[in-house]
Amino acid sequence: MFKTIRNFALVFVVIVILCFSLMVVTYTLPADNAYESIVADADLFSNLHFSTIPGYDTTSLDLYSDSIILSEICYYNHNVSLFDNSMSNYGTRDGHDFGKFVGGNESVIKDYARYWHGNLVVLKVLFLFLDYNAIKLLELFFEVVMFIFIVKLMYENNLKNYIIPFILSLFLIHPEVIGLSMQYFAMFNIMLISVCILLKFKEKLFKNNRLLYYFLAVGMLANFFDLTTYPLITLGIPAIFYLLLEKDQNSIKQNVIKILLFGIVWSVGFIGMWLSKWIISSIILNKNVVANALEQFSWRVSSAEFSRFDAILANVLIYHKKVYLIIFVLIGIYYIKRLINARNKITLDGIKQIAPFLCIALMPFAWYFVLSNHSYIHFWFTYRDLLIFFFAVMCSLEYLIIKTCDNC
Repeated sequence: MFKTIRNFALVFVVIVILCFSLMVVTYTLPADNAYESIVADADLFSNLHFSTIPGYDTTSLDLYSDSIILSEICYYNHNVSLFDNSMSNYGTRDGHDFGKFVGGNESVIKDYARYWHGNLVVLKVLFLFLDYNAIKLLELFFEVVMFIFIVKLMYENNLKNYIIPFILSLFLIHPEVIGLSMQYFAMFNIMLISVCILLKFKEKLFKNNRLLYYFLAVGMLANFFDLTTYPLITLGIPAIFYLLLEKDQNSIKQNVIKILLFGIVWSVGFIGMWLSKWIISSIILNKNVVANALEQFSWRVSSAEFSRFDAILANVLIYHKKVYLIIFVLIGIYYIKRLINARNKITLDGIKQIAPFLCIALMPFAWYFVLSNHSYIHFWFTYRDLLIFFFAVMCSLEYLIIKTCDNC
C-alpha cells in the first residue's frame, strides 16, 4: 500500500514538474507570426458567439474564448520575468476587448493565473508555422486520422459491434464544430488519444494497477490543457472502453468498484493538478491565487439564480429540435427491433451485466448537478459531456444483445 501511494505521488510530481517546465519553455517562443495572423483574421471575431448551423446551439462556436486564447499566445509582459509570464498567462479576460488588443491597447490585458493554460504549449508551436484558420483545418484532419485509427484498433480488439455506437455518439456532439474552435480542441483530443493508448496497450495497462496511473495521468493532463469546457469525457469514454475490453473477467460488483476507483483517481489528478497551479503561481507571483481560484470555484458550483436541475435540463434540452427527435427515434427503433429479436434469450442476469455501463452513463448528470453554475451558463458546449451518456447507453444495449443472442 505504501509503495503504491509513493509511486502515485512520484507520478504526480513528475507530471507537475514536466507541465511547469513546458509552460516556461512555451513562453520563450516568439509570437510575431501569431500576432500577424490574428491581425489578419481580426474580422472573424466581430461576432463572438454564433452557430455554424443557425438556430442550433449544438453547433455553437466559442470565439469569445478563442479570442482570449489568441491574446495569451501573442502577449508577453516584458516588465516581469519569464516565470511570472508563464504563471500569470496574461491576455484579455473579456472577448469583447479583443479588438482593442489587436489595435495595440494593452490596458485590456490582465492575468489569468488560476488555470494552467496548457493549450498554449501546442498552439504557440503551431502558430510558428500556421495561421488561425490553418490550425483549425489541421485539427479537423487530426480528428479524422484519430477516428480512423480508433476504428482500426476496435476491429483488432474484437469490438466491431461497438463501432456504430461510437460513430453515432460522436455525431451527436458535432466533432466538425469542435474542429472550428480552439477552445474545444483540448478535451476532445485528449479523449481520442487516451482511447487509442488504452486500445493499443491494453495488455500492459491491465497489469499491476497501471490503469490507475493511466487515469491519474489523464485527469492531470485534462486539467493542464482545459479552460473549463467538457473534461469529463476524458474519464467517461476511456472507462467505457475499459468495460468493453475487460471481457467479463470481473464480476459486476468488481467492475462497478473499478469504475468508482477510476473516477476517484481521475478526480485526484484533475483537482490536484489544479491545486498545484494555484500554489505554484501564488509562490512565484507573490499573490494569493488560491483565494481567487476558490472564490471562482465556489461560484461555479453555486445555484443561487437557478436550481441544479435547471442546469441538467439546459444541457439535455439543447436537443429539443425536431431533427434530433427523429434521430433519437431512429436509433431507438434500431435497438428496440434487435432487443425484440433477442427477447427470448435476455435474462435478469444479463440485464444486471450492463449495470457498470449505466453507472458511467450517469456521470454527466452528476457533473452538471455539482458544477451547476458553469453547466447552466455554458450549456452550449458543456452538453458534450453527454457523449458519455450516449455511448454508455448504446454500448449497454449492444452488450446485452451480443451476450444473449449471438445470431441477432
